[in-house]
Amino acid sequence: MYVDGSAFERCESLPVKDYVRYADTYLLGATDIYQSSYTIKEGTRFIAGEAFEDCALMSSIVIPNTVEQIGSGAFRKSGLISVELNSDIAIGYSVFEGCSAISSFSFLGDCTNVPDGICSGLKKLNEVKLGDKVVAIHSYAFSECKSLSS
Repeated sequence: MYVDGSAFERCESLPVKDYVRYADTYLLGATDIYQSSYTIKEGTRFIAGEAFEDCALMSSIVIPNTVEQIGSGAFRKSGLISVELNSDIAIGYSVFEGCSAISSFSFLGDCTNVPDGICSGLKKLNEVKLGDKVVAIHSYAFSECKSLSS
């Protein structure tokens, strides 16, 4: 199931935890785009499209193993510097588009696949960590990562 970031816009009675609005196991979006960090609660299964778009001060995020899907543009134009994935996740389009500060990306834990184009065009990406369970790196995963050195 896909949930767009604006699907529940202005539904202010839905629960908020750590500046993030939820509908059951769906993370709908940040309620304050000026936070430097957000905690995605354990048990979250889906991150809606555009959920953290324009969160320019957010520098890093750890996505719990329970997350199965991240919607298109979920972190677009955020201030992320590093990202850690610990399990296989269905990734939408342009999830990290415009994240010009990302320098480190990790695929650890139970992560077996690096999705198509996930890091494409991340010009400052200089380090990728692959766990011992990674068995597939898909098309364009690291294309145009001109600073990638390890």
